[in-house]
Amino acid sequence: GRCFSFWYNMWHPNSGQLNLLQRVENASTTLLWRRDGPQGKAWQHGEVQVHSDDPHQFVFEAIQKQGCPGVIAIDDFELKDAPCDTGKLCTFESGTCGWQLHNWEVTTGNNVMRPAVDHGSGGPSGSFALAKPPSGRMVSPQGQNDTSQHRCLRFWFFIAGSTSETLNVTLVPDQGEEESVWFATVMDASMERWYSAAVDLPTYEANVATVFEGITSGEPGTAVAVDDIALSDAACPPAGSCSFEDDMCNWYNNKNLSYAQWYRSQGRTVSQSSGLDKDHTLGTAKGYYLLLDAEDLSEYHFASLQSQTLTYGPSACFKLHYHMKKESNATLSVRFVDDSGATVGETMTVSATG
Repeated sequence: GRCFSFWYNMWHPNSGQLNLLQRVENASTTLLWRRDGPQGKAWQHGEVQVHSDDPHQFVFEAIQKQGCPGVIAIDDFELKDAPCDTGKLCTFESGTCGWQLHNWEVTTGNNVMRPAVDHGSGGPSGSFALAKPPSGRMVSPQGQNDTSQHRCLRFWFFIAGSTSETLNVTLVPDQGEEESVWFATVMDASMERWYSAAVDLPTYEANVATVFEGITSGEPGTAVAVDDIALSDAACPPAGSCSFEDDMCNWYNNKNLSYAQWYRSQGRTVSQSSGLDKDHTLGTAKGYYLLLDAEDLSEYHFASLQSQTLTYGPSACFKLHYHMKKESNATLSVRFVDDSGATVGETMTVSATG
């Protein structure tokens, strides 16, 4: 396969959609990669693994909101006759990265009903690992785990179906019993989208293998899938916590592009009169924060940011830092909802009316 890489910028609040298409002999067209909405001020790197041997063309397609100004830019194309270099990230685009698949398969959205796209490319041609019925085990490469220190296993998962569909992460030491360290069901991934997970791997005195165990009924529309696996030396953040320095964790915009969109930003805002020029985490212009900008000329001047499903005790505390321009009439509300979407407890609202 070959690797096509490029850089793109979708910093403007009204950025619509950017698609990368593959056109074969001016006939059939396949979606290879996709991004929606604002992606932050910094230039972002994109790449796709291309496996077609037929003559083809690449087509970038930009779709903007009708009647709204917006900016989408692309630059620095490179086509290499080699697999894409993803470093320590396993995207499954060029194989299994040493993971041993026992009743799992590497496939794409073009070949299965769900998931329709992978996580990395956002397109139906992207690869991911999918569990086969009734169950399968995916075992980490030998020597991957440094068991002398805590490490953080990060990955994205997709679960669809009924209560039969589950994903379990276990640790199997050379000596001792298998230990479950993370578990998810369809109740933890109810919106049929890719969710991120971060699992702390404890220290062991023996060699340890990490195992993804997927259980699925195999009925139409069911799926248990994993994508973009990485292992880092930094500690995992608690569920629900996010500094937004690397990504949006499991926080996401739950309204379509007719509504305003929260997005990661750095430094000054488009409207420099906001008084915001740095984040809270690092206290510098290089730090990231989430921004809802008045320059977003969406149909509805309302945005909704939602977390993953969280499980905490009755005395849990949620804390955040916020900035609003004075006398802007903006409001910020925080509320807790149950699985049905009903509000639980009191709603906290702050305003910038004076």
